[in-house]
Amino acid sequence: MAKAGTSDGLQLYYETHGAGPPIVLVHELGGSHASFHFQVDAWSPRFTCIADNARGYPPSDVPPRAESYAQDIAANDIGVCHADLTCRKNLSTLVCTPRV
Repeated sequence: MAKAGTSDGLQLYYETHGAGPPIVLVHELGGSHASFHFQVDAWSPRFTCIADNARGYPPSDVPPRAESYAQDIAANDIGVCHADLTCRKNLSTLVCTPRV
């Protein structure tokens, strides 16, 4: 179980699968890293798929205050997991949400 730390001290859960250029997958409200299992199966032979659980979605930490869910904080959190993997250099990122 991999976790990366945020600037406000929370731990975010993420999984990586595959090898190659990184693709960061960001789930929608009510989703999780598991929302992307079809995409990960299809893309992981050619890409490193990075899927996390956003703050408040266990096994990521749940913040104690509502202010910790602001959009700018959520945007910064997206970078935490791939930065933890040292993918920031030469990053070619695709961010998508699964169809419901």
